[in-house]
Amino acid sequence: RARVGGGVAADSGERCVALEGLLIKSFEMKRHTNVNLSGCKISRLPHALLRTFSSVITLDISSNAIAELPIRALRHLPVLQELRTAHNMIATIPSPLYLLSTLSLLDLSHNRVSFLSPDISRLPSLDTLILAHNPLPLLPSTLPLLPNLTFLDVRHTPLPPHILISLPP
Repeated sequence: RARVGGGVAADSGERCVALEGLLIKSFEMKRHTNVNLSGCKISRLPHALLRTFSSVITLDISSNAIAELPIRALRHLPVLQELRTAHNMIATIPSPLYLLSTLSLLDLSHNRVSFLSPDISRLPSLDTLILAHNPLPLLPSTLPLLPNLTFLDVRHTPLPPHILISLPP
């Protein structure tokens, strides 16, 4: 069973079928803080849907077929703290993501990320960054500038060992 909205339990099938209904009931969605769309077999996030989630703190879109994060929709998530995107097909991180100043957890594991912008340093609240299982050959030189970063997972990436040694403890 999974969590939808502010704590309503639903199994994966119910949660995914209800996705279209959420567009109709968007006026009711402004108060929800946790949105779990993991495993819904979606290939994109509808901008209209995310626009209604202005108070979302946790967004889980893991285990789908999403190739890109919607640029415009990210602007409508001003209090987002956790973004879980594991097991998708995301290759690039749109620049508006780096404007989410309250983001503390970013899980991009098991995607196709091969480049991380130096703008990642613009996420002052980021304390957990999960990049495991991506074809990421380099980390941006600005990564040590993240004041709250306490957990970095780069397992199963082609990063050379000397890069990891140069990161501050």
